Amino acid sequence: MSYKIAIDAGHGGKDPGAVANGLQEKNITLYIALEVAKILRAAGQYVILTRDTDRFIDLNSQRIPIADVSVSIHVNKSPSNISGKGKGLETWVSLFNQPTKSRELGQNIQDSILKHISFHNRGLKTQVNSQGNADLLYMLRKPKGIAVLVECGFIDSPIDSEILKSENNLKKIAQGIASGIIQYLVKEVIDVALEQWMIDGGRTALKYLEKQGLILNAPEWSKEEKLGSATPQYLTWMMLQRLDEKIEKKLK
Repeated sequence: MSYKIAIDAGHGGKDPGAVANGLQEKNITLYIALEVAKILRAAGQYVILTRDTDRFIDLNSQRIPIADVSVSIHVNKSPSNISGKGKGLETWVSLFNQPTKSRELGQNIQDSILKHISFHNRGLKTQVNSQGNADLLYMLRKPKGIAVLVECGFIDSPIDSEILKSENNLKKIAQGIASGIIQYLVKEVIDVALEQWMIDGGRTALKYLEKQGLILNAPEWSKEEKLGSATPQYLTWMMLQRLDEKIEKKLK
């Protein structure tokens, strides 16, 4: 199961991004992005970093390489009239660019980060442009793949800035982002497998899952006496959980 994933470290070079409490957004986003890339590559994913050094890249095609998933990493800051008042983690999702998938990916990342770091949960965010026909944010509007933008705390917050000063915490944020991406992508694979499961008693689905690298020796598992018993427990659990989610959505 290998996907092409674009990781965008916000700001850079001449553009420091948000600045407060001795921190610069561009340095934090780059550190997190490099860690995310390291984790995803170790998991067998193809990762494109829009920048891997402290350099400025304008909002152009370099920021939106062709990819299945695009995650832009940022750090928030409160408006000057309420400086230091904002706090917490929020993830921006698209209303126009594959909105259902963007929301699901965003929720996976949001939930995953919160399992690693005790940020205040500000939830998912959306905003349209002035014409009301597209997302306001470029990094949601323009990517070809499923796009989200993560705001990893408030740099001017006394609480969040202490979190962001720790390299260990930045690694935990990166782990949360990477885990959220992987969880989402596995769900995508499981969805396809569920659709194929009833075709021929699971044989086609098992072969598909083997091709995606989630199981081994699908021909052996597809023997009638082994169906339902040789599938790894974690895979069975994930498929059942996903099926439950789909049923719940239909009942609402």
